[in-house]
Amino acid sequence: MKILTLILSLTVSLFSYSKEFSYDFIDIEVSHSESKWTDDLYSILISKSITDNFSVEGVMGYHYGDWNDPLEYEEQKVKDFGIEGIYHFSLNEKTDVLTSLQYGHSVYEKKCTSGTTDCTSSYSDSTPEVKYYIPKLGLRYQLNDDIELEGEYQLIKIESSSTLVDLFKIYSMRKINKDTSLGFTHSWNLRNGSDFNVYGLILRQNF
Repeated sequence: MKILTLILSLTVSLFSYSKEFSYDFIDIEVSHSESKWTDDLYSILISKSITDNFSVEGVMGYHYGDWNDPLEYEEQKVKDFGIEGIYHFSLNEKTDVLTSLQYGHSVYEKKCTSGTTDCTSSYSDSTPEVKYYIPKLGLRYQLNDDIELEGEYQLIKIESSSTLVDLFKIYSMRKINKDTSLGFTHSWNLRNGSDFNVYGLILRQNF
């Protein structure tokens, strides 16, 4: 009976310990992609805690890419907007588990040039809009007082499409002062050998 009580006590303490990760911050990220259709990505994200275990995030992004196809030069600009609800809980004194759902809306602007001729009209829609949902599962881990690691799995479901894209993204953040961190991010596609491979720098300001 004493052993059972001890096991229950350890289990409760393991899952109830509250590591004080901050969920009140602003992220500014600048990234570069190896994708044919996207070269540079810029985003700003604001996270705000609502309760001890729930936070919301809003994000705005801009992507740009250009490439050459036979006899054509093409450009693509994308504006992204997203909102996300996040449930998080402490697994132990150094680790938080995160589950979330993001809703996003992307607006594209495509342009095509063939020699000196504007061939943009060849697109069925040169300004398409895409809506999507992204369930996520992730971990935040405090390596030491100055370094935090985070990894998340994302499954992107495009509205009115059977297309599924799954990604994995990792973060490595290092404090440069009490409220400011500088970090590195890497995202890659896990399905069908896509060339989506993104490296970025991120500046985080807690508030």
